[in-house]
Amino acid sequence: MATQHVHFQWHPPSSGGGDVDSVELCGSFSNWKDRIPLERDSKTNAWRTKEPLSLPPGSHQYKFVINRTQWTHDPRLPVVRDSGGNVNNVCEVSSAPPSDAAGIGMPEAIRPFGAEHPSVSVTETNSRAAAAAKGGAWSPSRPNVAVDVNFDMRKQGWDRVREALDQELTRYFHAEDEDCNRVAQLEEKWRQQCQQEAQAELVSFFHLSSRFNEAWEDLRLSRQELHTSIDAALSEHFKEQLEQRCYPSAEEPSASERA
Repeated sequence: MATQHVHFQWHPPSSGGGDVDSVELCGSFSNWKDRIPLERDSKTNAWRTKEPLSLPPGSHQYKFVINRTQWTHDPRLPVVRDSGGNVNNVCEVSSAPPSDAAGIGMPEAIRPFGAEHPSVSVTETNSRAAAAAKGGAWSPSRPNVAVDVNFDMRKQGWDRVREALDQELTRYFHAEDEDCNRVAQLEEKWRQQCQQEAQAELVSFFHLSSRFNEAWEDLRLSRQELHTSIDAALSEHFKEQLEQRCYPSAEEPSASERA
């Protein structure tokens, strides 16, 4: 498994840090046993490893030991809480080649946490001076590239920003899907309610239509009975008139005639 060369550095707090005489690095990469001394940079006031550590890909937890007694972590770097509840700094070493890990060209506007360009130190293992000192011929070779751990931290910050954006987009589309489902449910409920109301209106209409037909039938029967009664009365009247005309009855004699 290919390893990568990683530098570690610790920045003292701006206030309340006290006098710092020595800073040591200890981490899971040495099973928390070995302490690696750091040296102070007089220009930046930061404590830095003298030589890069060769670490395998993966997650490595570490802490700084101040003045050989005080264990602390750098709050400006990514942290993680272990199984015992201790807060440690964490370094994620990628399996990509160091030249890819350097990542030159990240736009300034989107670089996480306002970080600078990655700090890369190059060690020329086969220089002209070394070749001349050994009395041999010089030939170009690929230099060893040591990537500052701060760039790995900045890369982790960018990964966290991208992950947060993905989660936000996921929540947005999930909420949009829920809204669409809610609208579809309301539309279905409204359609069912309208269908029920329409069915109730149809039932009421057919009920009224049935009552109207019954009333119309009653009226028709009553009219027929009335016509029958009228026809019967008229027939009886005309029959009497006809009998009187065809068969006149004898009139009773007057008193003078009887005398």
